[in-house]
Parts: sequence; structure tokens; C-alpha cells
Amino acid sequence: MTITVPVDAGDATVATDDAGGEQDAQLTEVLDGALLAAYAGWLIYERGVDYATHGHVTHLQIGGHRATAVVQGTRPYDVTIERVGSTLTFDCTCPMGAIDEFCKHLVALGVELVGDDEPDVADVARAGPDAPRVDPDAIDLDAWLADQPADRLRELLTAEAARDPDVRRRLSVVAAADTGESPELSSLRARITDAFAVGHHHSYRYIEYRDAYAWAHDVEAVIDAVDELLAAGFAAETVALAETMLAELNDSVNYVDDSDGHLDGLFESAADLHLRACEQARPDPVALAGRLLDWALSWELDGFLYAVGDYAEVLGSAGLAAYRQLAEQRWAQIPALGPGDDHHDRFAITTVMEHLAETTGGLDALLEVMQRNQASGHAFVRIATACRDHDRDDLALDWAQRGHQAFPGESRLTELIGDIHADHGRHDEALAAERELFTGGPSLARYHRLMRRAEAAGRWPTERGPATSNARSNRPTTGRTTRSSGCCRSCGPCTTRPTAATRSPRSSRASARVTSAAATSSPASTAPACSRRPVSPTGHAVGPSAGTTAPPAPSRVRSPVGRRSRTHTLIPRQSVTESEAPQPHFRGALADLGRHLVSLAGTRPPLRDRPQ
Repeated sequence: MTITVPVDAGDATVATDDAGGEQDAQLTEVLDGALLAAYAGWLIYERGVDYATHGHVTHLQIGGHRATAVVQGTRPYDVTIERVGSTLTFDCTCPMGAIDEFCKHLVALGVELVGDDEPDVADVARAGPDAPRVDPDAIDLDAWLADQPADRLRELLTAEAARDPDVRRRLSVVAAADTGESPELSSLRARITDAFAVGHHHSYRYIEYRDAYAWAHDVEAVIDAVDELLAAGFAAETVALAETMLAELNDSVNYVDDSDGHLDGLFESAADLHLRACEQARPDPVALAGRLLDWALSWELDGFLYAVGDYAEVLGSAGLAAYRQLAEQRWAQIPALGPGDDHHDRFAITTVMEHLAETTGGLDALLEVMQRNQASGHAFVRIATACRDHDRDDLALDWAQRGHQAFPGESRLTELIGDIHADHGRHDEALAAERELFTGGPSLARYHRLMRRAEAAGRWPTERGPATSNARSNRPTTGRTTRSSGCCRSCGPCTTRPTAATRSPRSSRASARVTSAAATSSPASTAPACSRRPVSPTGHAVGPSAGTTAPPAPSRVRSPVGRRSRTHTLIPRQSVTESEAPQPHFRGALADLGRHLVSLAGTRPPLRDRPQ
């Protein structure tokens, strides 16, 4: 490809270096950013500047009137800019260059030669041949255009089409629509290839998160361009280009960081464009059915799993029959599953068959597909739910009961059974199902459900007691105090938790006095059975022979309270029988405190009589 641009030679002279060789003075005197932007268009110019900024121009060689380089795009491209007399010649081996379009690779090399200072709009307007010499913001553009003769407008459009590939493409599409000829799509195909290219984003051919938005913006722009082709009436051409873009988007899953979810939106837009184009073009329904099924079963993006319903009108009876025949051939290779069988690698074809059955066959066809998977309780839940969605509660109850028998631990099946019975006024059966749920795993939500079912059956007074007892017997004991006759963790049966009295200085002193007084007044039979003597928070021995031996050091343990470890002193608690229900910790502590205060009132002298 060679693009020739006429330039004014002016008084340019050739400079020489110390060795007598020519430098590139003449080339740079006639090449500047304004000329590059005028012939490439602003969009391509900005992308070329980005190429140059990020180091995509390599192997740069400059000599006299000629500059060459290798520009890394989708693949390495050879780029040449040369001055021949009063013209500049641009050449690039990329797909855009193959159709004589001014590409970003040429801009990148030009920017390397002249710098990347962004030219002014007025400079860009003066740079190209036959360009208008007006500032668009200085006049009323609509009024000015209305006053221009047809020849002048034709010149302006021709010049603009020469500068901007998008304008040229749009004018070509409109012209083709008016003449009834097929438009030239080579430039649009090259633009699609360039939009999905990843080489200019990252040297490892992967679009990172920081570049994903720019990549998605370029792809969205090319989808809009193809949509303009459909608006001009070229539906068949749009179908082919849309399918190309859909395939490219599916492949993009492997090389695009889609953390922001661009791919789903772009794929949906391209799929909608493809459907609208098919509705106008009416392609061969049998061939279209084969493509739709292949996309549904093999593509990473699952946008075509449910496509048969959207394309039903386009496919018609012949297309639907072909789609069904192809899908059933694949489905016949999938084995039926019983309880416990492995059911991986069948999601796509199962989804296609289920959606096909719902679209063309109704509940009977759907059940024929769904009943081939009975490998889990969830599979029975789906079958029963589908029956309920089609107002067949009798079938739903039958499938739910069969699933409950095969998978008794599947609580959702039990819930379904209870709901179906309740909807049909069978409250005793619904209560039995809810009782089974609550017994298997008590919770507040299930308690409320049980209460509603029992009230509907008129049996809540008799159900409340057993339900409460069941909840208490299944109450978790983690974090609660279990009082026994032990004194410390060193004994096997002994599990004593630090009391709340040890958590503040004031309560520690009160507990120390109470515990010490209780020890001096308690009978010897209440002493702990283990060899280690219990102690109070102050370190004094507690028990009937407290003064006989030196008190041992307090036993200190780590308490897993919260996220910080705390050190507590173990204090013996009053023993209770194992059959007695555990009390909340603070209530037991208050009871102990009350008993010891009563005992202190009769053994200690009045405050006024105590020695100071």
C-alpha cells in the first residue's frame, strides 16, 4: 500500500552531518502533527500517539528523505515514510494499509519523527488539501451549509472522506444503498480486526484491567458502525459481520481482564444486532439452526443457550425441526443419571434441551428431559418446581415425595411437600412436614413456620411444648457456663469457666470476699475432690483447711473471648446436679452472691464496731 500526499516543498534544504551524510531535515520540514491528524483523522491520530508513547515503534532508521520502522500492532508491521519531490509517500503492511487507509502505525512513526504535540483544529483544517478554512465554532454551521452550492458541499465531503475513514465508509454505505449495489466492506472488516487486536495494549497479548475500558470502547464503536450498515438496509452483510464480532468476543474471554464486566454487555449488543439482522435478511434457517446450536454448546459465553426462543420466528418450522434434530443427536449421547451418579459436563446440552422443550413441547416434553437427571436432591427440587410452575401440583407432590425418599436430608423437598399440602388445605400433612424440618434442624425461621402450620391446623397449643423442648435440647452450649463439682481445668471432668466477677476490679474484690467467706463457712464435704486447692482472685486458699498450708499460685488460663486473649483466675462454682438445666451465667453469680451476703450478715461485726 502506498499513500501519496502532496506537500509544499518550500525552501527546504538538505543538512549534512560530520561524515557528509544526509540527515532528515527535508522530511521533517514538510511533516508535522497537523498533517498527520488531517489525513488520519482524530481517532486514529490519538491511537498512533498512544503507540508511540508506549514504545511500539522499534528498529527506527532515518536517512535523508526516508524513515522506516517496525511498529508492533497485532503483529509487527513494516512502516515507511518517504519524501519524493513535492510529495510524501506513506506505506504500511497492516490490514488498513492494504486498502490504502491511513493507519495508526503511520501516525506512530510520524510522531516519532516530529514529536507528539497535539495540533490545533485550525492547523489540521489547513493541513489537508481543499479543506475548509473556517473555525466550526465561529459560525452557524447549519446556516452556512444551507448557503453552500452543491459543488462546494461535494468538495467538502470528498475532502473529509479522504481524511476520515469513518466518513468515507458511511458515505460508501449510503451510496451503495442508493444505487442498489453491495457496499465495499473491506475497510469495515479491517476496522473490526483492528478493534479486537490486543498487540498495542500489551506486549504479552493480554489486555490488562487498565486497558480494558479503552479496548471495550473501540469494540463498542465498531458494533455501532455495523449497526449503521443494517440501518442502511444491508441486512445480509450485517449478519456476516455480526457473527464475526460474536466469535471475536467469545475468544476475548481468554485475553481480556473483564473485572468490570464489559464482555457481557458487548456480547449482548452484538447478539441483538445479529438477531435484528436475521429478522430482516432471513438467512437459510437450517444453516442458521446449526450455527446457533454450535455456539450454545461450544462457546465460553453462554448468551446462546436460550437463543432458540428468540430465533423461533426466524427459524420457522424447518429451522426448529433442524435445531431439534441436531440437539437430540447430542442429547442421545448423554446417559441418564440415578441417585449418586456423576453429572458433570452436561449443563449446556441439558439447558438447551430444557429450553427447547419449554419452547415447543410444554410440560410433558420438559419432564421427559428433566427426569433423565435424578442424581441429586436438587434435581428433584427442579422437577417439582417445574411442575408447580405449570400448575400441576399433583405431579409436583409425587416428584417431591420420590426425591424425599431417595434424599431424605434434602430440606427443600420437605418444604415443597409442606407448601403443596398447605396450598390444598391439607394442614395436618403440612404440619407433619414442618415438624420434620424443625426436628431435624431447629431455627427461629422454622419455629415461625411450624407455628403458622400448627395454627392453621388448630394444633399449636399441643405443638408448642414439644417444639420448645426440642429447641432447648438442641441449644448450642458454646460460650455458656456448665457448672459442675470441679475446680479447675487440670481435672478430667472439671470444666469451670471464669466468672463475670473477674472482669473488673470492683467485681473481683467482691467475688474474692464472697468466695473467701463462703469457704470458711462451708462444710468439709463441699471441698473439691482434686488435689489442687482452689483459690480466690487475691491468691488466698479457699476450703475448710485454708490456714494449714501455704496457698498455691492462682491457676491462670487463656479465655477465647473475642479476638483478644485474656487471662482469668478460676473460681470454683457451687455444684449442681447434671440433670439441672444450665442457667445464664449472671443469674448464677447473683444467686451465689445473695447467699454469701446473707451468711456474712450473721458472722461479721457491725461496721461501727470494727477496728479502724
